[in-house]
Amino acid sequence: MSHRLLPYREADEQGTRAWQMRVGHCVTGSNMTMHPSVEPLNGRIFLGGLGGEIGRGFLWLDSQEDTAIDEAGIVSRLKLPQHARLLEEVRQWLKPLQHYRSLFLLDLAYMELRMSCWAFSQSYAMPSQVEVNPLICRKIYTAMLSLPPSLRRDNGMIFRAIQQTWPEVLALPINKYGDWRDRARIAGDAIADPRRAIRKIRQVGAVRLGALFSSRRSR
Repeated sequence: MSHRLLPYREADEQGTRAWQMRVGHCVTGSNMTMHPSVEPLNGRIFLGGLGGEIGRGFLWLDSQEDTAIDEAGIVSRLKLPQHARLLEEVRQWLKPLQHYRSLFLLDLAYMELRMSCWAFSQSYAMPSQVEVNPLICRKIYTAMLSLPPSLRRDNGMIFRAIQQTWPEVLALPINKYGDWRDRARIAGDAIADPRRAIRKIRQVGAVRLGALFSSRRSR
């Protein structure tokens, strides 16, 4: 298999607007600005990894099966603004689902409120490419959801798969340097994009608040 490095390229203002229109104005971030980097793949098939976050409980954070889940907490976990209309829509979505356990409820929120109406729209953003995301599959979703929480937390499924197939790779950190540069990058990201840092703080705060309410309810 040949390996090819693609140089990083950013979209101009017109390209950014066109990309955002194709995704229905519901996605921003780095994919919106760096998409010209993958234009050399036009006319070919682009394999993506959308959907794999289900295997590691992406919205769980520190939640447990009995953690209180409400519309404000879900919106915070999705790093979205606490807008009145958005809160009401999530409240209506949540009403018929309250009987589910908290972790499964958060999995549903990830699939239906993030993947379905946000992330997967990116698969239509590059009209000259065929994008295939093989992990978005009922059979694979069912398999990932069937795993016990203990295996899905803290990237447990990922580490188990590597251990069984190529254990030597575990010596390398995932998406990290493994030294002081990780802390420096966090600080640098916070300075470069304070709004993102604030969203993360709100996300973690919502989880802790839900845990506090759950502990009081169980007394």
